[in-house]
Formats: sequence, structure tokens, C-alpha cells
Amino acid sequence: ETGRPAQRGDVRQGPEGIGPIAGDRIDAVFGFASHPAVAHFATARPDQPGGRFGVQILGSRGRIDLGTGGFPPAFLLRDPTWRGLKASNWTEILAEGETSGTPNDTSAANLAIVSDLIHAVRTDTQPRASVYDARASIEMILACYASHARGAPVPLPVADRDRHPLETL
Repeated sequence: ETGRPAQRGDVRQGPEGIGPIAGDRIDAVFGFASHPAVAHFATARPDQPGGRFGVQILGSRGRIDLGTGGFPPAFLLRDPTWRGLKASNWTEILAEGETSGTPNDTSAANLAIVSDLIHAVRTDTQPRASVYDARASIEMILACYASHARGAPVPLPVADRDRHPLETL
């Protein structure tokens, strides 16, 4: 049934093999104690494999749209109203060494990730995407489930770390 809160019987192992999931859609809002900004996260199981994916960053001076699987993968709109939707109003965001119209190349992206990790090991520094960033991402995902199980907002870090939040449904 769609449009109802997930229940204990909806909990199942996810296809990624990294733990339980429940439901087909999540909408979450994250607040920040030190700043009035909020982040909205929404995800839903696509009707068919390969559904759309993207990230939008909406700010006081403009908007960034990031996508995957196509090109170019990122655009900047310098418009505080976020309304300049004509293609001519958007600026392509390019990575170092990338040229306009270059399709996403997974092997090149993986090479850049590995090179960054090797550099971090050799220089005893953190890579661009560190284990701490990964931990924060997982914490935010688990907070969605914890908030749902509690029926109320939860502070981060999640207090009950002894079991997966879906085990409390």
C-alpha cells in the first residue's frame, strides 16, 4: 500500500546487502543548530530500473543542479529566484581537465578516486571524500529511520547505536 508509514512487516534486506530497509519512499528535513539553513532529502523507488537521480543545491545567490549518468553532470544558475530555467542562463560546472560536452566516464572517475586515495596515504592526509564523510552519510540515513520509528525528530548523532533503528518498529 502506498502513502502509509512503514511498519515492522515492511522491513526487508536491501538489494545492496548493507542492512535492512523499509518502504518505497523517504522524505526528510535536516536542520542545523549553527545555521538557519535546512536540507531536504527525498528518494523513492523508481517505477523502472535506471530512474532519474539528481541533487539540487538551492542558495541565496543561485542554484546548482547535479545529475548522474549523462552529461554535463553539473550546472550553475546564478539567479537568486531560481527561475532562469532557459538553457542560456545555466553555466556548466567542469572538473579540472574536463572539457564541455564530455560525457561522464566512470573509469576516469574511478581513476581519480583511486589517485586521490593514494595521494592521501602517501601524504598522511584525508582524501576528498573521507571515512568521516561516509560515516556522516550513513548517520543521516539511519536518522531517517530512527525519526520514523520514534515518530518525531531525532538529534544527530543518533543516540541508540546498539541496533538498527528499523529493529524498533
